[in-house]
Amino acid sequence: MLRESGMPLADLKRFAELVRHGPGNETERLRLLDAHRQRVDAQIQALEECRSLIAWKVGVYAEHLARGEAGGLWDPTA
Repeated sequence: MLRESGMPLADLKRFAELVRHGPGNETERLRLLDAHRQRVDAQIQALEECRSLIAWKVGVYAEHLARGEAGGLWDPTA
């Protein structure tokens, strides 16, 4: 899950090393996990903003096509 969600390789290696060493380093593991969660949250926010913009653009295209005005779609202000 950590690799798939984009945890940096250095952090993955460090986390695995800490796990192998066993108990006593939970605070550092938590710090790594929390930092990764914050990065993932930021990525999700950025993707949600992109999705919103894409949804708006889909609506613009759908409206133009429904009115038979697809020729105006080249205009970036449309």
